[in-house]
Amino acid sequence: MIPTPAEAYEQYLVPAIFEPWATKVLRAHPPKPGSRVLDVACGTGIAARSTAALVGGTGRVDGVDADEAMLAVARRAHAHDGARLAWHHASALELPFEAGRFDAVLCFEGLQFFADRALAVREVRRVLRPGGMFLGTVWGPLAENPAYEALAVGLRRLVSDDAARLAP
Repeated sequence: MIPTPAEAYEQYLVPAIFEPWATKVLRAHPPKPGSRVLDVACGTGIAARSTAALVGGTGRVDGVDADEAMLAVARRAHAHDGARLAWHHASALELPFEAGRFDAVLCFEGLQFFADRALAVREVRRVLRPGGMFLGTVWGPLAENPAYEALAVGLRRLVSDDAARLAP
C-alpha cells in the first residue's frame, strides 16, 4: 500500500531529518518540567511528542496544524505514547487559544510556509506568557540547501507537486 504524503513524511522524513533536529534543538533549550507548550505547524507531531517527554506528567503540549492529514498521523502516533498531548486543526494566523496560555511555543520548520509571517509571529506572541520561551527553526532557501533541493526535485518527479512543496 502506498503511504499518503503525511504518512510518508512521518515514515521517512521524521526519522531522517525532523526527529534528530527536534532532539538537538530541545536538548539545547529544554522546556521546564510542568510547562504548557504549544507546537505551531506541528505536522505529524515529532516536536510535540519529544517535548511531552520533557515536560512530564504535570506538563501539557498542544500541537496545531492547518493540515488535517498531518494531524491524523500525529493522533495515531500519539495514541501509543500516553503523553499529555492534544491536537488542534487551526491556522497559525488565528491560534485558538487565550492570550498568555503557554510557557513555551515551538515552531520548527513552519514559519516559512505561513502566508503572513508577521501575523503568525504576533499570534505566537499573543499566546505566549510574558517571559515565555519561543523556539523557532527555518530552512534557508533551497538554493542554499542542495540536499533538500534534491529531495524536493525527487518528490516532485516521483510523487507530486504537493509533496515537493518544501519551501514557499
